[in-house]
Amino acid sequence: MNAMSSSTSGLRTHMTKMDVIANNIANVNTNDFQASRVTLAESFSQTIQQARSASGNNVGGNSAQVGSGVSLASIDRTTHPGAMRVVDGEVETMSNTDLAIEITSMITTQRAFEANARVIPVADEMLEEVIRIGR
Repeated sequence: MNAMSSSTSGLRTHMTKMDVIANNIANVNTNDFQASRVTLAESFSQTIQQARSASGNNVGGNSAQVGSGVSLASIDRTTHPGAMRVVDGEVETMSNTDLAIEITSMITTQRAFEANARVIPVADEMLEEVIRIGR
């Protein structure tokens, strides 16, 4: 089933995103630390209906596509510098991690992970029902 495949890809990518966010949070007090960000991308989409052009009484229509999940596009370091402070006459660059943004991202990513995890048993139940009906 495509639903299970899409959900497992979501689980994998959101786990990676949570790992990156956790690393950013862990290094919030590390001098010169440059936080990372994860970029996700849609995986291959399957076209199930081609676009139709308008003709006569037919108004036409857009194509219909079903995605097959999500993939990890990149993990990049953020480039903006952290705040600077003077300690014992030395200038130090602090981490550029914004804790409020990281915590918000962690909560959002956790919710996406949980949603993907819920799809798997539902898809399994649906498949079992289809098999039962087919008997």
